[in-house]
Parts: sequence; structure tokens; C-alpha cells
Amino acid sequence: MRVTAATILVATLAGCGGSVSPGPDADVQKLPATIQLQPGEERVVTGNIVRFIEVKEDSRCPVDVVCAWAGNAALLLSVGPTVGEEPIQLITLNTISNEPVLARGLTFRLVKLDPAPVSTVPTKNYRVEIRIEHSIQSGMAPVLGSSATLR
Repeated sequence: MRVTAATILVATLAGCGGSVSPGPDADVQKLPATIQLQPGEERVVTGNIVRFIEVKEDSRCPVDVVCAWAGNAALLLSVGPTVGEEPIQLITLNTISNEPVLARGLTFRLVKLDPAPVSTVPTKNYRVEIRIEHSIQSGMAPVLGSSATLR
């Protein structure tokens, strides 16, 4: 029997457990997962379309300044079904509280928002990293994050 390096690699990867983040364009079928999006981008996550709409607020302290307060960034996402006419939910994630937000049976948590602001340059080309898990508590309510349903 001949064993190739490719066979060993496939067997090794198949045995790895844990959460693996999908490629940037792949649909997410297994949770928990971490996805990265830019404004206007969307990903299919377990039958839901998650779209990064915009950064609504960015008062984070610039990296080249000493601040008394870290500031906050708030970003707006939409979460809706891939098929059908169920309502779309709008959710807001905040950097200051980093509280999870529940939408469509999923829990969303902001991991990172890049780039960090610089005092002399307007911040643009945002990239967000979001951790998504199945909701454990159906009655879980966001504390400082928010959610609204559109019909």
C-alpha cells in the first residue's frame, strides 16, 4: 500500500476538531464560526444572509492620541432568511460593551473592527470580524447591542 503526503495531510486535517473559520466567500454551515466582512458584503450563515451595512458611529480613541475614554464604534448588520419573505432584523454591535446580540436564533458578538483610527487620517475601508453561534437561551436579550425587525 502506497501512502502519499496528500493522503497523510487529508487524514490529519480530517482528524482536527474545533471551530474552523470558512474562507472569505464560503457559506457557513457549521457554528460557532468567525466571519469577516467589509461594508456592503454579505455571507450566508446557516440559511441566513448576514450583511455588514455600515459603521454608524466611530468615536474610538485614535492610536496616536492619549484619551481619557476608549470611545465606541457601533456597526449595523442585517440578518435575514436566504429564501422566503420572513422579516429582516437589523442589529447593532458596539465595541464598548461587546455584549452579544440575538437575531434569528443566532448570537452575534463583535470580535474586532479595523482599521484603528488615526487622528490625522479619516477612517475608511472598515473590516469587521464577528463571532456567530447558535443561541443557547431563547430569552436572551441584548444589553447595549440592539435589534429591530423590519417587515
